Amino acid sequence: MAVAISAANVNDYGMLLPLLDQVWPQAADGDGRAVLADRGYDAQAVRDGVSARGFTPRISHRNRPGGGRKRDAQARERSVIERTFAWLSSLRRLATRWERRDELYLAFLQLGSALICWRRLNAL
Repeated sequence: MAVAISAANVNDYGMLLPLLDQVWPQAADGDGRAVLADRGYDAQAVRDGVSARGFTPRISHRNRPGGGRKRDAQARERSVIERTFAWLSSLRRLATRWERRDELYLAFLQLGSALICWRRLNAL
């Protein structure tokens, strides 16, 4: 598991590839690893970077002008990710950022992520 923090005005897709490098430095082709992301990551550079790292990009496409509204087919699968974000925001120290120093907030974020993993593994 890997987490990172950035400024509020930084796009999320700029942090995706460095996080993938932290999680799994070398994925073998065809091992079934996929990156599931929403429409905010719909950029060809992101898709190419994910593929270059040996992952299968499963990124929803943005709605194009004149294309009408489309249902996101991967929304059900991404609910696991959204649920994890909800668990992180239930931790009071992470819901509102009180720490002025980035390294303290990152430490609490890593601790919260470890607690969530421990609770999920303990429930099995």
